[in-house]
Amino acid sequence: MADTVLDLAAANEHMNGTPRSVAEQASSWSPEDKEEALILLLKELIEINGGEGLIPFRNLGYYVPPKAADELHREFRATLPPEVCADLDKLLPVDFNSSDVLSDEEVQAILRGEYAELK
Repeated sequence: MADTVLDLAAANEHMNGTPRSVAEQASSWSPEDKEEALILLLKELIEINGGEGLIPFRNLGYYVPPKAADELHREFRATLPPEVCADLDKLLPVDFNSSDVLSDEEVQAILRGEYAELK
């Protein structure tokens, strides 16, 4: 990507001399360069916001990537008394994997089905 960024430095302006927006510049990058830039920006966004794996979205709350959620879950559990962990195990087992969680669409479909049954 470094070579691409240097190459793009010369192409950061429109023909009339006005600067190109970041979106305009990125649209000409390869998929690999876009992915690398996204990862870099996400890492910086996480670091800016405390380095805990939380990615804030204005007016939407936070997104926690699955690996960060798993790590935060393990760290938090380690601070809890055994009896609390036992109670949590009834709801959320120790080997909880965030990839086992239902998507928003799946939850909404289940709720719609249950609501339809109530009618």
